This record gives sequence, structure tokens and C-alpha cells, in this order.
Amino acid sequence: MSNPAAKYEGEPQGGAWRRVCPAEDVAADGLYPFALPLGDLLHAPLLVVRRGDALYALHDECPHRRVKLSERAYLKGDLVVCGWHHWGFHLETGAHMLPTGICVPTYPLALRDGALWALLES
Repeated sequence: MSNPAAKYEGEPQGGAWRRVCPAEDVAADGLYPFALPLGDLLHAPLLVVRRGDALYALHDECPHRRVKLSERAYLKGDLVVCGWHHWGFHLETGAHMLPTGICVPTYPLALRDGALWALLES
């Protein structure tokens, strides 16, 4: 399993990097929901997943019924599964567990200066 969270020295370059949280807030295995500010009224729902040394970030919304994955999600192997209707999405790619073409957006992560950062736009 690769680790999408890269370690950066200095500022992450390019795009719209947003500080998510102190790295210690996602130190244990689990699912962590965040709402990252995009402006005065908008927020980006982000679901950070820690599995061992690997960190992943997905859009915190199931495309099936537009509910937050974080409300009832659980991990099953390399999938995050929506607890409402049990649609599963691959942690690394966001692709649906079946070859449907449906996916949840994923975001690159960076660890810098003791904090976790997400690239919301490129």
C-alpha cells in the first residue's frame, strides 16, 4: 500500500493547499471528518482516513444519496463504506467497489511542520 501523504519541506507548492489539522489529531487509525473553509460561507467536506502509516483524503459525501460518508462510514479492507446503503469506495482512488464509473473525489495530502494539509484544487 502506498502512502499518499507526502512529507514536504517548506510550503506545499501550487494549487489551493488548505491546513486540515495538527498531525497528532489523525495519529490513530480511524475516520476523521473536517469542514475546510473555502470562503466566508462555503466549506469543503473532507474525510481523512488513517490506516497504519497511510493517510487518505476523500470528499465527505456519498454520491448515492448525498449523505456524509463520515456519519456512518466504516473501513473494510482498502474501502471506505457508506453505512447508509453500503456503497464502498477505494481509499486511494475514490472509485466505487464495482466497475460503475462512479467515484468520490480524492485529495492529495502533505505533512508539513507538524500539520496535515490537503490540496483541494490544482
